[in-house]
Amino acid sequence: MTNISNIPSKFKVRINKVIDDQSWIVRPAEWQLCFTEGGNVVWNNTSKREKVKIGDELFITTLWKENVISSKNEKMSEPRFYVDLNQDPF
Repeated sequence: MTNISNIPSKFKVRINKVIDDQSWIVRPAEWQLCFTEGGNVVWNNTSKREKVKIGDELFITTLWKENVISSKNEKMSEPRFYVDLNQDPF
């Protein structure tokens, strides 16, 4: 399990891949699937900000979501990364 304190809540990344044709996954139409140079998956809500392009450097935010395989005894969470609507530095 990932230690929550090891992942900052906001950090800057460079986008190296964008997949606009996402017919192979179920997701709302406004979400754009992006990948960072570090291999992280980042979601961009295009109804709230413009589409992301390869080479863009953006601040992203980390949200922790409960994992669907959590047991009754132990709650597990995993990070999900989203383009931060506030692109001002910290």
